[in-house]
Amino acid sequence: MSWQKIRALALALGLAAGVGGSVVAATAMVSAASAPPAATSQAVPAPGGPMPGGAWGRGPGGPGFGRPGIGGPGARGIAGTLASVGGNGLTLTGRGQTYTVDLGATTAYDFAPGLAASQSDLATGEHVAVAGSTSGQTVTATTVYIQLPAYQGTVTAVNGGTLTIRQPSGRTGTLDVSGTPGVTVGQQVQGFGTWQGDTLTAKAWRVLPDRAGGTVASVSGDSARVTEPDGSTVTVTWTSSTMFGAGPSRSASASAVVTGAHIQAEGQLSGGVLTATHIEILPAPPAPPAAPGTGA
Repeated sequence: MSWQKIRALALALGLAAGVGGSVVAATAMVSAASAPPAATSQAVPAPGGPMPGGAWGRGPGGPGFGRPGIGGPGARGIAGTLASVGGNGLTLTGRGQTYTVDLGATTAYDFAPGLAASQSDLATGEHVAVAGSTSGQTVTATTVYIQLPAYQGTVTAVNGGTLTIRQPSGRTGTLDVSGTPGVTVGQQVQGFGTWQGDTLTAKAWRVLPDRAGGTVASVSGDSARVTEPDGSTVTVTWTSSTMFGAGPSRSASASAVVTGAHIQAEGQLSGGVLTATHIEILPAPPAPPAAPGTGA
């Protein structure tokens, strides 16, 4: 799924999109040491801003999530719980209302932006967000987002298809992905599935890209030296296939990467060089407050 499509769907669902803060913290992540949280009709994933993860520095990325409300007549998106699932349609309830969702051959299904699902993944009792056109209590779906409990963090051990995951808080749990995942210790992963004790059995999962961000110190050709908030530096390079953005509804180009610019990039990090698949041009961070007694 392209960033352009993610942005369009975010706008269709009426979500607040944008880069900044810890977007990942807004996801329906749960601690592996606790039972999965009780979902409600409002805890429904939908695309957030164009950049996964937080706005600065390296760390676990992941799609942003927002909270669409339940749409009324003429709304462009609804959210709630699946009351029934049929071959050509769904019945969805939320906030005391019932909606009929018509499915077609072109309806798309996602667990998260960029992580595809299928119609067969729909089940009664699941929580979903639906983007599409409405007429009364009927929605013709263009995309159905399936909410499942999610778990994300750094891989600390691999035992066959079972991954030990450490969250930024330091808490650990396991992610069962089955088979031979080809994951190595140190990578960031994200899974969507069902909890069994302190293990999330993944229905879908992915390895997350590396990320880096900060202030551009210098630019040379198709690369930039970036100073991160902790003072460390990383080289960010880009290619003809790298996507550039400047907010949820603004595109950009490589020419926007100039000395002094603030960027966040994601891609593959190797030997201190991040080859970017996407670079976001960010607003300048706010200046720190003046020290007491010095004046503003």
